[in-house]
Amino acid sequence: MGASKLTHYSNTEIQRALIGRAIAHPARIRIIEHLKKGEFIRPIDLTDILQLNPASVHNHLKKLISAELVTLKFNKNAYVIELNHAHLNAFLLNLEFSN
Repeated sequence: MGASKLTHYSNTEIQRALIGRAIAHPARIRIIEHLKKGEFIRPIDLTDILQLNPASVHNHLKKLISAELVTLKFNKNAYVIELNHAHLNAFLLNLEFSN
C-alpha cells in the first residue's frame, strides 16, 4: 500500500497538491481568469458569470481560499474576491522549473 499519510510529504508538496486540487475544476479556472483581468468581483457576481447557484459558488470559493489562491475582503458593504497573484505565480513557476 502506498504512502497516504501527510507526514510523508513536505509542506511544499502538500501546498502544491492543494493548489492543484483547487484549479482542477473549470469553474475555478474561470474564476481565476476573471480575477486576473483585475475585475471587481463579488461572490454574488459569480452566480451570473458561472451560471451556478450561490451554494456551488461558495464551495468553489472555499477550495480556492483553502489553497490561498484567493481572499475575501470586506469593501464598501460587500465582500470582494481578490486573487493572490504572488501565490499563483510562485506555484506556476515551481512547476515550470522543478526537476
